[in-house]
Amino acid sequence: MQKNPILTVRENAGLTRREFSQRAGLTYQTTMTLEKGYNHTLRPETAQRIAEVAKCDPAKLQEDFKRWKQELREEEPYTGEWADSLGFQYHYDILPGSVISRFIVRMHTYIHQKTYWRNGVVLISEDWNNRALIKADPEDKKIFISVTSEPATRQMLLAIIRADFRKIHATIPKLVVKEKVPIPGHPQVVVDYEHLLTLEKMGEETFIPEGLHEKVNVRELLHGIPPHPGPHPKREREIKDKYFIN
Repeated sequence: MQKNPILTVRENAGLTRREFSQRAGLTYQTTMTLEKGYNHTLRPETAQRIAEVAKCDPAKLQEDFKRWKQELREEEPYTGEWADSLGFQYHYDILPGSVISRFIVRMHTYIHQKTYWRNGVVLISEDWNNRALIKADPEDKKIFISVTSEPATRQMLLAIIRADFRKIHATIPKLVVKEKVPIPGHPQVVVDYEHLLTLEKMGEETFIPEGLHEKVNVRELLHGIPPHPGPHPKREREIKDKYFIN
């Protein structure tokens, strides 16, 4: 596999990442995400800035970067065991490919042991108590989230993940997405998250999900799913300071 072309032209120019970023008029974070492959696209204006510093053809640089990205991590690697994890899903009418790629870029500082690929990523919480597996199924038009490890704190990691997806969803006009909760022990059976909230509000303690022949407890299903996925204050600062790139 060829070397990242962005890294190659910088090294050929004999510049550090910070020097290269300054001369190209890019943030250090932008250059880093391009070199590490977290950013899935190289915009024409960015390619032009880099080419002016590196003295190369911007069109060829874009093509080389695109080819390199296509070769990068096509298949899902082994990600560990996810039994008894806290699950959550997004179901789309149409799943734009940019949703998962933008999520990986925004969350790159949380990536666990460089475990990411074209359609997914493994994250770890700041305190290292929880891991999360997030992967997209483009054909099925779904995104699956599993949060494992410490039960007492995995709500926070799920809240952070949902807050980022909510931000991404808000930028895509006419996007239709539904939040779903899988039934423990029956991962093929999912329940609409809003429906669960309605049942709880009505005081219903149990119900029979479609596809099952037994009652499940509403409160137990909602346990662990943060009721308000609004951004955490600290997370808001991190996104503003680190994750929005040029």
